[in-house]
Amino acid sequence: MKIDKPTVAILIAIAGTVGTLSATVFAKSDRVAQLETRVENVEEKVKDAKLDNVRELGQIHKKLDTIEGDIKQLLKKSD
Repeated sequence: MKIDKPTVAILIAIAGTVGTLSATVFAKSDRVAQLETRVENVEEKVKDAKLDNVRELGQIHKKLDTIEGDIKQLLKKSD
């Protein structure tokens, strides 16, 4: 089978377009991977911040319990 020059030119153009699209898809998939990593990092920071807040609330609760106990003792002494 003989292929004429215009057909060869079209096939070369198609091959070039496919190559360009492949490179674009690769670049986009790499960018998606980078963004996924960034999202995971942000999720980890949020998780850490939530844990820090829970710890801080626990400490505040303990301090409030201590203050409540102190107030009760002072009230008993004043009676």
